[in-house]
Amino acid sequence: MDVTKTSVSLSWARPRDDGGSRVTGYYVERREVSTEKWVRHNRTHITTTMYNVTGLIPDAEYMFRVIAQNDVGQSEPGPASESVVCKDPFDKPSQPGEIDIISVTKDCITIHWLRPETDGGKEILGYWIDFRQAGESAWKRCTKERSKDRQFTMGGLMEATEYEFRVLAENETGLSRPRRTPMGIKTKLSVGEAPALKEDIQDVTTKLGESGTLTCGIVGRPLPEIKWYRYGKELIQSRKYKVSSDGRNHSLSILTDEQEDEGVYTCRAVNDAGEIETSGKLRLQAAPQFHPGFPLKEKYNAGSGTSLRLHVVYIGRPIPQIMWFYGKKPLNASENVIIENTKSYTHLVVRNVQRKSNAGRYKVQLSNVYGTVDTSLRVEIQDKPCIPEGPIVVDALLKSSVIISWKVPKDDGGSMITNYIVEKREAKEGEQWHLVSSSVSGTTCRVPNLVENAGYYFRVSAQNQYGVSEALEIPSVLIIKSPFEKPGIPQQPFITSSTKNSCVVCWKAPSSDGGAKISNYYLEKREKKQNKWMSVTSKKIQETTYEVRGLIEGFEYEFRVKCENIGGESEWSEISAPITPKSDQAPRAPIFREEIRDMTVKYHANATFVTKVVGHPKPTVKWYRSGKELQADGTKIKVQEFKGGYYQLVINTADETDATVYQFRATNSEGSISTTVNLDVEGNPSFLCS
Repeated sequence: MDVTKTSVSLSWARPRDDGGSRVTGYYVERREVSTEKWVRHNRTHITTTMYNVTGLIPDAEYMFRVIAQNDVGQSEPGPASESVVCKDPFDKPSQPGEIDIISVTKDCITIHWLRPETDGGKEILGYWIDFRQAGESAWKRCTKERSKDRQFTMGGLMEATEYEFRVLAENETGLSRPRRTPMGIKTKLSVGEAPALKEDIQDVTTKLGESGTLTCGIVGRPLPEIKWYRYGKELIQSRKYKVSSDGRNHSLSILTDEQEDEGVYTCRAVNDAGEIETSGKLRLQAAPQFHPGFPLKEKYNAGSGTSLRLHVVYIGRPIPQIMWFYGKKPLNASENVIIENTKSYTHLVVRNVQRKSNAGRYKVQLSNVYGTVDTSLRVEIQDKPCIPEGPIVVDALLKSSVIISWKVPKDDGGSMITNYIVEKREAKEGEQWHLVSSSVSGTTCRVPNLVENAGYYFRVSAQNQYGVSEALEIPSVLIIKSPFEKPGIPQQPFITSSTKNSCVVCWKAPSSDGGAKISNYYLEKREKKQNKWMSVTSKKIQETTYEVRGLIEGFEYEFRVKCENIGGESEWSEISAPITPKSDQAPRAPIFREEIRDMTVKYHANATFVTKVVGHPKPTVKWYRSGKELQADGTKIKVQEFKGGYYQLVINTADETDATVYQFRATNSEGSISTTVNLDVEGNPSFLCS
């Protein structure tokens, strides 16, 4: 595509398929990328596969597509072109690069600039330079002709006057955006004296909380501008900083209120002829104190075998004498004790600390001619716990498990106990210790999976984040034998009442509880004709009666029960007499609540008969065709029963063989009813043939 500011030249290929009629022309559609609307550009069709789209908006972004036409009609639009921006193939140059100041005199300024990053596709013809006095709005051109060079000297300027400059690059397309000097450039004075130092700033010492004054002597013509600095930052007149000057002597007063006010201060003098600076130091004297910006902790911690580090930041001049104490004993540097003192902090390191010998209170004392201060630091050395307190107590002894308990250690090592580790070992020669659990949170543990009548040893260790304690071991072998027997068998269950979907099952407790309280009963049910027993509940049964819900009316059920104590589970009881859930309704013969109706269906459609029958007991239902009982196969014939006494017969893809008489019969102990219905199948081929 050839692109200008207002036009785009397009070309395309003919359709692969002309639809059987010669292509007579084409239409071009355009769309701005910023919209969704396609606009037809040519009102009359184009007979060639090239077209120049004119009248476009400069700098707008377009997409194009083509529609073919033959004698039958117009095609679907072809795929859209890539987007294109309407602009000339050549552009203006970018703005020139940064401007540097080469030299400044009383009436001349020389500047230099870098080339533009891009020339717009055309050679740069030259540069135009404009200037103006600071504060003016209008720019004036420096020369009548373009400058070929990238350096320019502007003469004829007024002395001690501030000027601004800008540079524009030009090619055949036009002028670039201007590049301005970042700040004004001031010409120099023809006469004057640069600032001269008559008296340096002398170092000053004062007490913290009082004012300290730094003074220097500087002259110059014209009178220099005086500014004070600290660490490169200008100090502004305030309650803290007071600046004064008589043209020759210059002073800065600092109201000191913190040790950080100590340091180097600088006075800088500047006029049009030059500049000079001088610096001096303010020293502060004060009784030592602990730095409020670095507060000390209430407690310091270190792990056993590691290094204890205590860091104390202070203020005070002269630098104080520093002493460390452990308890009342002074600490001196040694192989395991390192003391580092500076003018602003003291640092104590104690290597390989132990809980018994290094925990406690440390004291640091600071002293100079103005006073003394000290403070205590509480140190906790954290270690693995002590051995748990014994003895190990056997709380319960069963035939395959044991419950043991112990007491917490006297010393947790300064860190919370996270868990206990319990191990077991069978009392046989060569047996190893085996882990029971490493995540016991309390001081009681049940040890399962033990062999009855076997002997065992047990041991317990405490653990915190610093390690595992020594193990507390049971003093003698423990023989695993339960003092309790499993209970006897409960008596045969019996039914006390029933409804159509529930019954109440009762039983009597066993004659022997095995020496321990019965903790739970297990009740199971099954349909009489089935062998599979199912639990009636997942909850504990602690009484000798239970209401079983969710039974199906008319089904026979049997029940059995067993019990459990701490010694184990009993055997299952005798099976109950069978029970059939039923309601308290009076018996009645079946009757129709909704009659079946004759039905006509189309050939190979589905035929569905529905009826509603009620009766008590629940009636037995059968379907017949031509006097023969229907057997549901789940595909062709479906027989279904629904809640509320609804019965349904479905004959899928009915044909001429299904067009006959059907009978429905319902029977219970009180009687029976029946009805017949006709099914016709329309469009049966046997009736359509002549």
